Amino acid sequence: MSERKLSLSDAVARDLPVPEKGSPIYWDTKTAYFGLRVNPGGTKQWVVQRKLGRRAIKVTLGVFFKPGDVRVRRMTYTEARKAAAEVAAAIQAGRDPNLEHRQQLRKVEQERADETHTVTRCMEMYIEKCRNGAEPCKPNTITGYEKAKARLEAGTLGSIPLVELTGQHLLDYYATACRKTKGTKTAKRGGRTQTSGDLRALRAAYASAVKKLQLKDLENPFLLLNSEVPGWFKTKPRQVIVATATGQLAKWWAAVEAIRARVDDAGLSDHDKKRRLQSAAIADFLLLAVLWGMRRVELLQLRWSYINEEWGYVRVPGLASEWGQGTKNHKDNVKPLTRWVRELLDRRRRDNELYAPGSGWLFPSLRTNKAGKQWHIAEPKGVIAKVREASKVDFAPQDLRRTFGSLFVELEAGSDTVRVALSHSADDTASAHYIISRLEPYRAICQKYEDKVLLEAGVLTLPAKDVTLTPDDYMDFLAWQASKQRQQV
Repeated sequence: MSERKLSLSDAVARDLPVPEKGSPIYWDTKTAYFGLRVNPGGTKQWVVQRKLGRRAIKVTLGVFFKPGDVRVRRMTYTEARKAAAEVAAAIQAGRDPNLEHRQQLRKVEQERADETHTVTRCMEMYIEKCRNGAEPCKPNTITGYEKAKARLEAGTLGSIPLVELTGQHLLDYYATACRKTKGTKTAKRGGRTQTSGDLRALRAAYASAVKKLQLKDLENPFLLLNSEVPGWFKTKPRQVIVATATGQLAKWWAAVEAIRARVDDAGLSDHDKKRRLQSAAIADFLLLAVLWGMRRVELLQLRWSYINEEWGYVRVPGLASEWGQGTKNHKDNVKPLTRWVRELLDRRRRDNELYAPGSGWLFPSLRTNKAGKQWHIAEPKGVIAKVREASKVDFAPQDLRRTFGSLFVELEAGSDTVRVALSHSADDTASAHYIISRLEPYRAICQKYEDKVLLEAGVLTLPAKDVTLTPDDYMDFLAWQASKQRQQV
């Protein structure tokens, strides 16, 4: 080790021999932590070595000599010794220069990559941001963004660099995508709904990327789209309910009940029996959607543990958990149990024990999720298609919630009660914090609504009314009866 310590200088460093193997370090006797590393290829590098806690940190300062490469700036002994003092002070202060250097390299590489970010990469960044919780997005919203990204990527728009995106690109995509989607059987507005949704997702991702990458000088390409296609971002709300005309709800209800009737078909295998029972669960989901007016996902994610049998209500948790994404406004949704709903829940318990015992879900699926756990029914579109065909009512699950609101408001229960029934957030301080709906008055209103729906659906019939006659009316009746008898004689 003694021969590895030298009083270094430019002349001494120049004359140090090149080893055949290994990379010896010659430490400077004037500065203990400063030295010169000589590599077998002839390259000589200034180094610093200090301890950071119990770990030795070795930092390469620069090159004193590298054979055959005139582009390398050579660092003299004086320059290297000055730099060594600064690095040693940083290590002494608890910093790791090597780690800081790697982080700086990654930052430079990322900035260089950001300059060539495409529309697809922009969408990926935004989706990742939503997954990490930086944006308040539900899982279904993220799934929608992923589908939008796939459609954008499939066209020419996905490969365009972000800094080169123009309004004309968006106009061309809007026209092309609408034309392609228009030919599909699900397009109700000439493909504009889906295309507008994709571009709304891109608009949010674009704004997020511009902010993150600090691309301040870019002209917003959506301004041209706004001027050329006014209102492109607006989607006309559906105006469909399953009780528009007299008798329509009864026909729809009968079509749903027909799905349940198929469970009793004779000669079914165990597998087919379970599939029929799952279809019956979806039928009960449709009926409960009309009676409760809950959102599709919130209703499908109901668990038996949410039901309080003692006090007769179900409480849907507002916050997300391992079992579901919670409610839309992140507040608990309470529904009182009414007479016919209790019968439906009893039916669900019996059926569930036949095809998914112990699952914990009101509407269990025959399939498991990615983690291998028994899960709830996620997509009821197969049964919905059969009900549409049988009832001739082109409805979607959200239309059942709209049906609930349209019929519930006919009870004239008050705007605040309608808001609670639809689980909408209050827009005033008193309703949001100080007015809490009591269960029993609310149950009476919900029971009245249930009776109204069941009467219109033909499940219940009106009882015969008692007729009370006055004495004068009764005497008139007797006189009429006597006259009829005389006529017969």
